[in-house]
Amino acid sequence: TKKIAVGEKLPSKRKLADFLNISQTTIEIAYAQLLAEGYIMSKSRIGYFVEEIDELPYIQQDIVTSLNEQPKKKSYKIDFNPGSIDIDAFPFQTWRKYAKELFDDASKELLLTGEPQGELSLRTEIANYLFQSRGVVCSPEQIVIGSGTEQLLPMILRLFNDDTCFALENPGYPAVHRMFSQHKRKVYPIAVDDEGIVIHELEKTSADVVYITPSHQFPTGAVLSATRRAQALNWAAQSSSRYIIEDDYDSEFRYTGKPIPALHALDRNDKVIYMSTFTKSLMPSLRVAYFVLP
Repeated sequence: TKKIAVGEKLPSKRKLADFLNISQTTIEIAYAQLLAEGYIMSKSRIGYFVEEIDELPYIQQDIVTSLNEQPKKKSYKIDFNPGSIDIDAFPFQTWRKYAKELFDDASKELLLTGEPQGELSLRTEIANYLFQSRGVVCSPEQIVIGSGTEQLLPMILRLFNDDTCFALENPGYPAVHRMFSQHKRKVYPIAVDDEGIVIHELEKTSADVVYITPSHQFPTGAVLSATRRAQALNWAAQSSSRYIIEDDYDSEFRYTGKPIPALHALDRNDKVIYMSTFTKSLMPSLRVAYFVLP
């Protein structure tokens, strides 16, 4: 290949098009691209000339061979991953039907970023759903929608002063412990038994806010007993600075009987910040969660 010297004039668009036997428009587009990238310069009524540019340093790159074969996915007889769902039970036909009805020109506003707090129509439906299924009485204005606990919990933490002390279930959800640590919050670990978090242990601390999973404690699966629920609400009511963060992450699933009522439904003093997600009830990839402020 011949190198074109700096300052050398390039053939006219017509001549180069005739020589290569291609459209003059193609040559015009190519010259315009070279001009935009700074490889050539244009002189009015004269033509195009090669521009002087600095040479880039040559770096030897290791050749990476791409594998055409996809790695084989491991299959398990029983999957204990807490973040997984039974994908064979998902109602694809129903999902496809509603998606087809929704996504048309009449719903083009859904392509935009929407309201910072979450779409009003979705918040309204969540409020109705919570009342029917969890006994939670709230308005759409109290609901904030986000992409998951990892986004929403830090938002809740910012509502409290920097010197606020928190209490967490021990054992508990590792990601929650990590988020409290990342935000440099003082945390008291509170023991869990067959009836859920031990409230008497909570009362011995100077915590102002406690994070609990009363309907299905993670990872033990314990359900917070009626006595412990009353104790937790009474603990919160003793001070204006005390609150309960209730993570109701998979309360819809019960082997027997109806779902356990939410702690928020028993609260009469506006002391419970309710959190939940659609990760388990719909799909983890949807990344939709929400919290309800008092």
